[in-house]
Amino acid sequence: MNDSLEQGVRRLDTERRALNSLDNTKSDYANSFKALLWRLHPDQAKQEEAYKSLRYRLVKLFERRCVRYPDLFADPDLLADETVDRVVKNIGKGVKIQNITHFFSGVARNVYREWIRRELTYSRLRNEYPNRPPAIRDTSNDDQIRCMKKCLQELPGESRETIVEYYMSEGRDGANHRDAMAARMGITQNALRLRITRLRRELRECRYRCLVGINSGARLDQASSD
Repeated sequence: MNDSLEQGVRRLDTERRALNSLDNTKSDYANSFKALLWRLHPDQAKQEEAYKSLRYRLVKLFERRCVRYPDLFADPDLLADETVDRVVKNIGKGVKIQNITHFFSGVARNVYREWIRRELTYSRLRNEYPNRPPAIRDTSNDDQIRCMKKCLQELPGESRETIVEYYMSEGRDGANHRDAMAARMGITQNALRLRITRLRRELRECRYRCLVGINSGARLDQASSD
């Protein structure tokens, strides 16, 4: 087995193991998400339309704001998912929300500010590490799994559920299940694949930063003991 193929197999195995450990969080999030839908519209028949309208407005909001920083990596869809995720988690925690629209506005503002700080930091890291240091390739499998779990937890809940379900559907009936996923989400199969590709890129970036941090810490520990 050549190096690139072996690395690909290890990466997929790491992703599968981390996804398996998070699959049991789906039901709690789904219940909180249903509660959000009821807050958006009391008529169940109109809840899906209300949610899609809200998410569309969030995406457009982030598109307008992120264009102010053209040199930073921006994904308005992911930022919208992050905003929804935080609101859903607050509902799950029993936070009292008097005006759901105003609450979303406040959360979106915080997500935007954090995005600026995060991407400025990532930009600095990319400049400091234009090529992946050799130590990253030698990181233990346990560290890789720990970083993958951390990065999956940092994904917005809806995005995390999407990628968990996508990879859990692999197998004999995988194609049919993914067709059903796309239909349920109201998007095409191609749009679903693009969303998964975007999420995988986000996970790879996050895991790389996590592993850089682990290796940097190890180097500092080694230097202090010398």
